[in-house]
Amino acid sequence: MIIFRVDSSAGIGSGHTMRCLTLAQEFKKMGLPCHFVVKEYAGDINHHILDQSHTLSTINNSTPAKCSRESQEADARSFIEKVNPFAQSIKIIVVDNYQLDSIWEVRVQNAFKHVKVFVIDDLRRIHKAQYLLDQTYEISTSDYNLSNISEKLLLGLKYALIREEFSSHTIQSHNQCRVRVLITMGGTDPNNATLKIAACLHENLDLLSYIDEFVFLIPQSFKYQKKTIACINKMNQKKFKIEGFVSSMPSFLNQFTLCIGAAGTSTWERFCVGLPTLLVCIADNQRFICQILEKHGLASVIYDDEFNDISIKIEELFNATSSISSEIKKLCDGLGAKRVAREILNMDYISLRSTTFDDLDITYAWQAQPETRKYARNQMSPTFSEHEKWFTSTLSNPNCLYYIIEYLGISTGMVRLDKIKNNFYEISILIDPNFYGLGVASGALKILADQNTGKRVRAFIFEQNIASVKTFLKAGFEPLTHQWYERIL
Repeated sequence: MIIFRVDSSAGIGSGHTMRCLTLAQEFKKMGLPCHFVVKEYAGDINHHILDQSHTLSTINNSTPAKCSRESQEADARSFIEKVNPFAQSIKIIVVDNYQLDSIWEVRVQNAFKHVKVFVIDDLRRIHKAQYLLDQTYEISTSDYNLSNISEKLLLGLKYALIREEFSSHTIQSHNQCRVRVLITMGGTDPNNATLKIAACLHENLDLLSYIDEFVFLIPQSFKYQKKTIACINKMNQKKFKIEGFVSSMPSFLNQFTLCIGAAGTSTWERFCVGLPTLLVCIADNQRFICQILEKHGLASVIYDDEFNDISIKIEELFNATSSISSEIKKLCDGLGAKRVAREILNMDYISLRSTTFDDLDITYAWQAQPETRKYARNQMSPTFSEHEKWFTSTLSNPNCLYYIIEYLGISTGMVRLDKIKNNFYEISILIDPNFYGLGVASGALKILADQNTGKRVRAFIFEQNIASVKTFLKAGFEPLTHQWYERIL
């Protein structure tokens, strides 16, 4: 069992709970039940935990001053009391809470000595745990006391906890037919920055005539929902539109040219889809990341409700949309939760499994990719019927070892050993172009070698295919000619 200690409220926001839910979904897929220990506050999203079929228990929120030793000791005592009945089944305790640090962590570890503690934080505070995740862009190991993290320190956007639907490998390019701007301040927006932004946009519409539409995303959880909607509707019903519910956020974000948004965890979701954003820094703990992203030209920022120059910042962002979009998509691929789950469970990223007939469609999709055909000996893309005939024959061939390569549990390619004679085989490997550059081929070749020790294997590689040549040389293959390579596994 995995235990989460996390809170949400109108003041805290929903980001901590949402990223914990993202990680919990990965654990759930692995067969590990997840239980959340939370406090009840006005504006919390605890119901979302139950909606995703996790269990939940609450502890008293009438504790002393925030982040004090007294408050953390009280929180730890309540937490221990709640989870003690199933202590023996606890594998990991995940804590994502700005009010808890090493004081709480030590107290809990003393109570459950067999359990590992995994901390999620982005404020570079003092912790005492086995694992720590800080998904801040450009964070460094020098920002933490490594002696306090006994096993693994997971740093950077590679580990950003973003819902699987945001995987950049499935996102389509933006619709640029119309210039549309999204305004979204998250699930709480305690100071109603949404209305302040709307007022400033309304005052500057003449300077923003090149924008066709402004869409305000105002969820039901928003404290000032009715008041804000009423005020915006009075401003400009032609250019100002309001949305309240979104069934697929990635698809929704893909409809916009740029965004004005809160600088919380949703920042990384927008990175995944390549949506340039004018960040609104609405909390002190967001200032650090805002400054870094602004410094590197990856976002524009509004600090401290200073919306007077919003039209200038929007125009600057609009003019740089194309370059910023391509850069931010490179930084965040939406697979962070899968990496984190495997890291703390000591599971490999890359694995091989036997190919089955269920893989017919996906292997055809790979075979039909232009990037795949470019360096194939037969550069003509097969028809589906041709592929199906070949695929069926290959599956039933006793002289062929045919594997699907999985990266973080996702089918990302295939590798095949075709027997030539006795213990002599020819290898063929194919990687989905969406997963190039992640070391998938190298990892697959290593696993294949470990599972097929002693086999003599040769590979045919066009000399123009420099990436494959490097991969096979790194895997221990030696050149026989300018196109043939060989090794004993």
